[in-house]
Amino acid sequence: MNETQTISRRGRFQKLDGFVLKIIALLTMTLDHVAVAIESVLPTYGYLIVEGGALYNIVLALHIIGRLSFPIFIFLLAEGLHHTHSRSVYLLRLAVAWTFVLVMSIILQFGFGFRVISQAFSDLLAYALFIYLIELKKKPLRFLSLLPLAYIGVSYAIRYMGIIDVAYEPYQLFIGGYSIYGFAIFLLFYYGPKILDFLILKTSSFTKGETFDAFKETPDYRYLMNLYSCLVLVLVTVLFWALLSLGAEGLFEQGPYDVYAMGIQSYCVLAAVPIACYNGKRGYNAKWFQYGSYAYYPLHLALVFGITILIASLVL
Repeated sequence: MNETQTISRRGRFQKLDGFVLKIIALLTMTLDHVAVAIESVLPTYGYLIVEGGALYNIVLALHIIGRLSFPIFIFLLAEGLHHTHSRSVYLLRLAVAWTFVLVMSIILQFGFGFRVISQAFSDLLAYALFIYLIELKKKPLRFLSLLPLAYIGVSYAIRYMGIIDVAYEPYQLFIGGYSIYGFAIFLLFYYGPKILDFLILKTSSFTKGETFDAFKETPDYRYLMNLYSCLVLVLVTVLFWALLSLGAEGLFEQGPYDVYAMGIQSYCVLAAVPIACYNGKRGYNAKWFQYGSYAYYPLHLALVFGITILIASLVL
């Protein structure tokens, strides 16, 4: 069996389209926020979550499962930016969703005193805005891409270098949560097709032309693209985890590589499994689902916290 036949057979695992990946991301995100709600609500009712206890382990398991969501979201963001018919409309939808999620987070944090911390939509919006601006047709305007880049840098500096006291946690609602770690993965996801095309053309008998363009439409190419994306996710995560584990955190007050509790964040490599099964197709994408999935972000926060409060008030 030659190499081409082997790759073709591996392509049979590509069963998940964009719709299924989004559902997985939404579900794992929801479970993560259930854990956040438990951690935030129960102590206000006098119930302490003791490390090593049963509830602590449940919360930890939910957080670990929740680590799958962000890599899938940024993977889908990269795919969406490549395939959307209007980047400006795509960006507008992200901005509207970010606004409503922020408002809901502010209500929970300031109105009810619950610890929400940061929201990943800040990162997603900054990443998308950077690509939108850096690829503007009017080259003089591309310098505006420095703005989202500065936001990512400032978020990193505030959260991990201690230039501002963030003990008062509401600050964290307005800064990115995944910092340079998430941005590095996103850039490698987004520019993945260019990187992969370069590698294929340099290491194979392919040359640019109709034959290569036809190959890019095959499951074999999708397999290689998925493999590249999985390697990016694993290698970047291992790099940041290793730097933290080797004591690089001593370089700064709180550690330059302490990215969103890197110990638990390293479980995001599990997202490589659904990404590896992606078939490159959008899948079900009716209008109600498009807009409903954006509305789900703020609504699920209200539901998760509301249900948790109700249960706590009845049981505790």
